[in-house]
Amino acid sequence: MYKPSNKIISIYLVIGILWILVSDRSFAYFGFNGDSILFQTLKGIGFIVASGALFWVMLRRYENKNQKYLNRLKNITEELTLSNNRYTVVTKATNNIIWDWDFKKGKVIWGESLTRIFGYPELENHSTWWTNKIHPEDKERVAKRFDKFIETSNKEKWSDEYRIITESGDIRHIYDRGYI
Repeated sequence: MYKPSNKIISIYLVIGILWILVSDRSFAYFGFNGDSILFQTLKGIGFIVASGALFWVMLRRYENKNQKYLNRLKNITEELTLSNNRYTVVTKATNNIIWDWDFKKGKVIWGESLTRIFGYPELENHSTWWTNKIHPEDKERVAKRFDKFIETSNKEKWSDEYRIITESGDIRHIYDRGYI
């Protein structure tokens, strides 16, 4: 993998070699002797100035590239935050219970309407929490139908009617739909 530090080291070495080759001839052209202290000092200062200028230009380019990346990342983050906020507002505004199940992580995100409709103050973020609330007489049937739906990936939509036990112990009939 090529790293920016490798590029900088390579350029530094090239500048050093070129400086050694060019500076002796350039200073000799202006009458400076290669053995004098002034010649060696000017040669060193010249190298520091030339390599410093080049690194400054490279650093500015690198910072500009990173700033573009950071600006893009900031814009994407703002868009995601806005989208998430809209989702939250929709779940507050509807009388439907909206949920999202991430199968890979085994986590569920519940909309706020679940608390309002069924009264559960604490919403756990895993699927077993919800299945534990299904009426015992419906639980096996719903689980089998849902498992079959997951196994047959050619279906896009699942739906079922069953009963849920609320926080207060009441039984509510619901019609549930899911999309993969």
